[in-house]
Amino acid sequence: MIDNLNSKDSLLVSEIKQISIDMGNDVIPLCKKNFDPMGGKDMIHRLEILERLAKDSENDFYISLLENSSLEIKENVIRLLGYSPQNINLLIHLAETKRGRCKTAALTAMEMLNQPETVQYLLTKAKKKPQTYLPYLKNCDTEEVSDAFAEEIEKLVQEIFQIENQSKKDDVSSYRQKINNFYKKSKNILLCIDYKCSNKLINALQKWGGICSYCSLRTLFYQEINKKMIDNMLYRTDKKYINMTKKLYKGCGKVYLECMLIAQFLTEPEKAYDLCLPYFEDKNCTYDIIKIVTSWINYDKDGYYIRNSFSNENGYFSNNRLITKEMDIRWIKLITKLEDISSRFMSWINYNDDKTIPFFRQKLRYILPECMYCTGTGDAIRLYKILQELGETNFSTLVYKLMHMCIKSCFSNDESRYNNFNYDQITQKIFILLNILPFTPQQKIDEIKMILDEVERVGEKEELNENAQKNKFEFKQKLQCMIQETEKQQGKEE
Repeated sequence: MIDNLNSKDSLLVSEIKQISIDMGNDVIPLCKKNFDPMGGKDMIHRLEILERLAKDSENDFYISLLENSSLEIKENVIRLLGYSPQNINLLIHLAETKRGRCKTAALTAMEMLNQPETVQYLLTKAKKKPQTYLPYLKNCDTEEVSDAFAEEIEKLVQEIFQIENQSKKDDVSSYRQKINNFYKKSKNILLCIDYKCSNKLINALQKWGGICSYCSLRTLFYQEINKKMIDNMLYRTDKKYINMTKKLYKGCGKVYLECMLIAQFLTEPEKAYDLCLPYFEDKNCTYDIIKIVTSWINYDKDGYYIRNSFSNENGYFSNNRLITKEMDIRWIKLITKLEDISSRFMSWINYNDDKTIPFFRQKLRYILPECMYCTGTGDAIRLYKILQELGETNFSTLVYKLMHMCIKSCFSNDESRYNNFNYDQITQKIFILLNILPFTPQQKIDEIKMILDEVERVGEKEELNENAQKNKFEFKQKLQCMIQETEKQQGKEE
């Protein structure tokens, strides 16, 4: 089986790798047997299997491949040295003597180890080349490392001030080049502040938060910084990250609202809504807040949780944090506002809470035609069933509203194949919904007549071409037949 890793069929190779991993440690000797140090991708696949199964237990085998191996294999085994602290001195030696991909692999291995000796080595190197070495300290949470990141962020703040002050003197090409370089350097540092916390870093990020009105860059990575702060609070129980978030918000306000809102939910959820009150006067800001709370929070079984999930080579893991058993009713009212057609509120539904169900029911009924238009028939049926679970008994006008929404695209003069497909999809959805929804015979007839009236008006302002007229005639005939069948059923019941 291992010999088939040289197959050109990528799906077969992936399947063999997964089967090998599932078989466990018995596969390890097979991966090492007849290993060719100058081999191709099949040897790389063997190393990938060893990485999942053996980690540091095959450290001696990795070391044996450092000499007389191809560049690609050497690069991979150097990275695998990052599983054993025994390799610290060797990795430092490799980082000093190797170049290119092998040097990068040695630095990556040191990042994986995250040992005091490797951290100190990277910090020393970062003093001269912070852009090169600081990203390899991404997973280190010491104050010294946090301060090193803070110093680089402060340099970036000063740099953008200089770029903007000189913008009038620079030609367009020169200015754009400076901005692009600044963007790359900022991304390189700000996306690596995981688990960092120090007074210096707080001050630096407050300064960074202050340049939003000064800099012409479209993004200053505020969303990413907020996400890092939230991850820090969720994955680490140390309250210093919550305190850091509160200080950032106090100094910069709205820029760090997202992480501050999650910090508030984690500590005092009853005060979270009041925190946002000043922002609700702005519709755009209100929508942003709804997006934040519905992205991070959902209802599950016995309360509202902040989602806390991650994935790695071993699979997907979830460790959600319970914040409150009963949510402030003001939040429910906010996220079920009728002006917003988003379905984000769905993860907040508590089917056992009589106080909140009417808000969710009203909201779902409002957005249902739009949702049905954008989704497949199966999803549309699922939404109707949810509406039923929320206690809705009157489904009148909902299918008609769907027809009203898509009438133009359904009977268009467009001759393309897409238009015929659109007609087929929409009309099929209409008929299925008319048949499965819990209408009384009279309600169903009334619904069909409203749809017929809507279809009849098509072509009043613009003459339909032959194909559109054909579709209109065919659809009307089917609707009229459905009325006749329903009237017969109604007569039998009476």
